[in-house]
Amino acid sequence: TATRETELSERLAPWLVFVAWVATGIWGFEARELNLLAHLPCSAAARAAALAQLIFRVDLEVLVARATASGGVLGRPGTLDIQDEGKMVTFAPLPHRLLDLIKAIYKRPCSQCGTVPREPCICLLCGAIVCVGN
Repeated sequence: TATRETELSERLAPWLVFVAWVATGIWGFEARELNLLAHLPCSAAARAAALAQLIFRVDLEVLVARATASGGVLGRPGTLDIQDEGKMVTFAPLPHRLLDLIKAIYKRPCSQCGTVPREPCICLLCGAIVCVGN
């Protein structure tokens, strides 16, 4: 329904902003894309539409249809588990000290390819160690 799709796009907008800003450190966005990110529309629906196109290269309607049909974002149920009206998600627990985090992931293999990553990343949703870009 239109109301459900509007609500979902409004709930996705803040997380799409977060994903887009994280992606700027990983992907090489062009100047036009960075300009779009710096000057997002004010309305949540328009912001979500612009970000869906920027991040996933699909129209917002396609992204919302996938999320609505699967119960999750991009066909993966539970990937965006909204806990309350404050739009909080459950992240993987991390050590409070950076040194403890470095010790915890040092020389651990990538959960995707099995090799020890030269530049490891940690998935904030599940805590898996992955190579940069996976």
